[in-house]
Amino acid sequence: MMFPGWRIGLDIQAEGVRAAAIQWHRQGWQLRHWWYLPFPKQTLADGMLPEPDTLREALAAWRTEIPVRHHLRVGFPAQRALQRQIPRPPRRLQESAQEKYIAGATARQLQMPTEQLCYDYLAEDSSFCVTAAKQVDIAALQAFFASMNLFPRTITPGDKILSALPQDCYPTDCRFLVHEERGYWLWASVNDRERSGWLDKRQAVDFPALCQQLEANACDIAFSHADVEGSCPAGAERLNAWQLIVRQQPPLPRHGGLLHARIRAGPGIRTLMMPLINLLPWRQLRRRHRLKLWGGTLLFGVLLITGVMLLWAQFLAVKVHWQQVQVSQWETQESALKSLLLRQQTELKESQQRQAILRAETVRKGNISRWESVLNMLALRLPENSWLQSVSWQNESAIISGVAGDARELERFEAVLADLPGAFKVKPGELRDEKQKGLVFTFTLNPQGGEHAE
Repeated sequence: MMFPGWRIGLDIQAEGVRAAAIQWHRQGWQLRHWWYLPFPKQTLADGMLPEPDTLREALAAWRTEIPVRHHLRVGFPAQRALQRQIPRPPRRLQESAQEKYIAGATARQLQMPTEQLCYDYLAEDSSFCVTAAKQVDIAALQAFFASMNLFPRTITPGDKILSALPQDCYPTDCRFLVHEERGYWLWASVNDRERSGWLDKRQAVDFPALCQQLEANACDIAFSHADVEGSCPAGAERLNAWQLIVRQQPPLPRHGGLLHARIRAGPGIRTLMMPLINLLPWRQLRRRHRLKLWGGTLLFGVLLITGVMLLWAQFLAVKVHWQQVQVSQWETQESALKSLLLRQQTELKESQQRQAILRAETVRKGNISRWESVLNMLALRLPENSWLQSVSWQNESAIISGVAGDARELERFEAVLADLPGAFKVKPGELRDEKQKGLVFTFTLNPQGGEHAE
């Protein structure tokens, strides 16, 4: 029977154990199973806890029927718990200090050491309503359930379980909730949830006596009982803890159907509600849980910040490394570009030098070709007693040096120069008379308009 998420209520009585299991579905609460597990021998008085061996023998087969995933709530005999009113301290205390104050005041009233008490409390306007039990009883129950691999969420006295029932289980005009067991009554106030308790049937032998003890009329009481053959007293309303169960399925009780189920498993069903009192140290566990939660949150925040910082540092390191790689690449590229530019500049300079040489050679050849015809014509027309010593040219001009026999020869030579083909401007240069040679002359020929005839 592996139905996950069962909520199981277990109620320990003198004659046996009652239990019920429900599970939440979309339509509401569904009954999964109910049990009545009698003890082998009836040797307990009301309010006494059974021996571990007796309880283990009764629950051995039941333990194999419940699923692994479950929420267990245990009903504790109300006779084993005591209630006290503790006045509030004169000033507001923190929760831990307030619990120490309540524990100390309760221990003084009960004349017991604080270490021997398990307690829980409800806060009123001017006082605390404290419910306490012996620590040895709670520890014995916890040890027994732990030996069967069961770990209750709550351990609650029976009268406080009554206080936890919602209003759907009884009429709205009721003042008290009452449940009758074999030898005692459990009662709880509807209007004052802190007021609850139990009465021995030697103090209130029947229902009218109970009404007198509670100072209430029968119509003010919602009633349930554990007797199979019992009936609801005249004038009292029915307390139906099964009102919350929307879906019910077999196995159902053999006697009385739903009525028998309410009778036998009613106290177990009541333990499924969230109780007002829990004798387990849930407040300390809640503080530890909060401390762990805050510690875990703080640790997670520190780890998150550290992780973000590490990621950011890694990102910055990668970015710096990437920038360094880029700078290195840029430097390499720049060096390569500079080398290429220098090589290209060198090649360009060499090319320019070669072109300059070629241009000079072209100009020289052009000058030679230009003056060749002029010089040939000059050689043909040269006077007999005149000769040339040197001919040189620079750019577009030619410098002619020679010797003439006399002045007449010089004039004839100058006339020849003037009659040369092309438009030349004849500019006389140096002239000296050497008796042995004759008249040494120098003329410069400059093309007029920058051009001359070929």
